[in-house]
Amino acid sequence: MKPRLVAIPARPAVRVYLRRSKGDDQQTHSIDVQRSGCARFAAGLSINFGERVEYLDDDRAGDDFLGRPELKRLLDEARPGDVVICRDQSRIGRKATQTTLVIEELVQERGARLFFYADRREVAMTNALDSAMVFVPGIAHQTELESIRKRTAEALQERVRSGRLAGGRCYGYRNIQNPDREGRRKNTVAVVDPEQAKIVLRIFTWYSEGRGLVWIAKRLNAEHVTTPSYGNRGTGSWAPSAIRSMLKNVRYIGLHVHGRVERSRKGGRRLTIRADESRVIRIDVPEWRIIPEPLWNAVQARFAAQAHLVAARGNPWRAGHPRHPLSGLGRCARCGGPITVTTTKRGRNTIQAYSCAYAKKRGETVCNVSIRQPRDVVERAIVAYLLDNVLTPQILEQITARVVELAQQDCRRDAVPVERLEEELSKLRKEQKRYAAAVAEASDVPDLLAELRKRQERIRSLEATIATARAAPGAARIALDTLAGEIAGAFERLRQGLVGSPDEARQALRALFPRGLYFEPEGNHWAVTGAPRIEMPVTSPAFATPAGFEPAFVA
Repeated sequence: MKPRLVAIPARPAVRVYLRRSKGDDQQTHSIDVQRSGCARFAAGLSINFGERVEYLDDDRAGDDFLGRPELKRLLDEARPGDVVICRDQSRIGRKATQTTLVIEELVQERGARLFFYADRREVAMTNALDSAMVFVPGIAHQTELESIRKRTAEALQERVRSGRLAGGRCYGYRNIQNPDREGRRKNTVAVVDPEQAKIVLRIFTWYSEGRGLVWIAKRLNAEHVTTPSYGNRGTGSWAPSAIRSMLKNVRYIGLHVHGRVERSRKGGRRLTIRADESRVIRIDVPEWRIIPEPLWNAVQARFAAQAHLVAARGNPWRAGHPRHPLSGLGRCARCGGPITVTTTKRGRNTIQAYSCAYAKKRGETVCNVSIRQPRDVVERAIVAYLLDNVLTPQILEQITARVVELAQQDCRRDAVPVERLEEELSKLRKEQKRYAAAVAEASDVPDLLAELRKRQERIRSLEATIATARAAPGAARIALDTLAGEIAGAFERLRQGLVGSPDEARQALRALFPRGLYFEPEGNHWAVTGAPRIEMPVTSPAFATPAGFEPAFVA
């Protein structure tokens, strides 16, 4: 690694890191307490601080290091000499290994000073013992987190066994919070909502009579029936997938099931896995029953018959990944729904076409766009536009020139001042001769020899640095040629991908349109808009080329 000379600012910044644990509703004032504690501690340090920067990760788990953007920002912005303050080590994290690595990066790599105000101490990371003094408490914090989660799981299970809810809403019911003697919320129970229960009964009845999920969704949307509430999620309309989930929900026959899935963390990501059947809790709650048993059995029998039919003939729609170049990429500009592939008639032929999924599956109340444009027409138009206007030799030349220019700027910025080093080298050589002559004439020479060795070592270092700097322009030219070749190769791979297999075309289109495409209805065809973005596999900025396009693809 090339050594760097970093100037420490005269007035260091004070950087305050605050974190409140995920789901810790009982500590609503925790952030304010931490902020005040950090402020008092900083005032007592008697340091002439420059700027004050706060980093807040609220509702974030202590063992989640990838999902904490403010912690990452702190690591990116911390500079040598800066003072970082937080309550204690558990605020940095509750996983021993990762917490130790984060603190090492802050203190050793970034050169910042880290203080825990609860302990009134500065964290040192100068040797193995200091690392151990961070790692060992980290084990305790990790053990505490695991114990908290285990106690929480046990408490939820006991809540379910006693007939109370462990959280969550379900259409057809109202959640009622029962306070304790002090008036605080103590437990939550569910009671049947009469109006919503009527809707649930209608859905089950329709399906048992042979109506499809799409028909039911369109009917409910057409009648403006109130949808299930999922906070800020969803579109406020009925979807076939939501209806399917309702038709399989055993709560409607008075059965409360808890613990069918478990959540764990691996590689920084939260995973949901099916729990062992022995740990699943099933409680009969007769007062929850909305659907009579014969109706429930009829609905489940129809699902079973359809599953058997699909297994017998195969389901071509379940390939495990998108099947068409624009799958998952397009959105309807009118309603925001996904653009999907359906079938339509052209004369006597049945062909594939792009249409709005919401219009198809949720009805004209949600989206009244009925366009079904042939798939090959839309795809050919997009590919032709990209090949003729975006992935062109002219654009390639512009991008290459810009990337090379940035690389040259980096080279000039990091260039070694050869002339100044040569002047220093000439001066040192003259001093070396004088010290050598003095050593030859003196009788007591240890100090003279020490000075002579210092200059000899510096001369060798300068000679190596100057030789490397003189060879740098040739190496830089080779590197820039290689860089230009990589850009041209990436460009050509995009062009070839667009005219390749559906999977290759989809990958190329996703790379070019990370923000997706919007399908605007225009007469009987789609007008597609998007901002193509060419991102090169080199250390350089991404280029949006051109600023955007608005071609109308006419069937």
